[in-house]
Amino acid sequence: MSEKSLFFKLSTLNAWCTEAGLSLEQYHVDAKSNEISTAIPELVKLPELSGSLVTIDAMGYQKKITTAIFKKNTDYLIALKGHQKKLYGELTQAFEQHWQDQPKDALGQAFSEQKGFSHGRVEHRRCWVINDVATDSQ
Repeated sequence: MSEKSLFFKLSTLNAWCTEAGLSLEQYHVDAKSNEISTAIPELVKLPELSGSLVTIDAMGYQKKITTAIFKKNTDYLIALKGHQKKLYGELTQAFEQHWQDQPKDALGQAFSEQKGFSHGRVEHRRCWVINDVATDSQ
């Protein structure tokens, strides 16, 4: 059995509690399925999500999933790529307005920056946060 086929047979999705350093829940992802249609919807149903931070990569950005997360009274960080054209355009516009109003990046609640060396490469990460995009972009 190849390493690649073993990886796919053992795929799981975790609900991870950073503070406690443990997994709250694990879902096995079937080799014939994927986490979007099976595991993520189940994890979003967990009562422990209330008051927590949910993070999902761009692949998990699906209307049903994000709607369920919004209803859980959680904070969320969901990666977005250009294939979500309407939302991507709205967010691009909101950030352009934000940068126009605040041209200098100041570390704080709305901006964070990290530089380092990891996984054999130099990493430079910059993160901006805009709360309530609907309000900020009007």
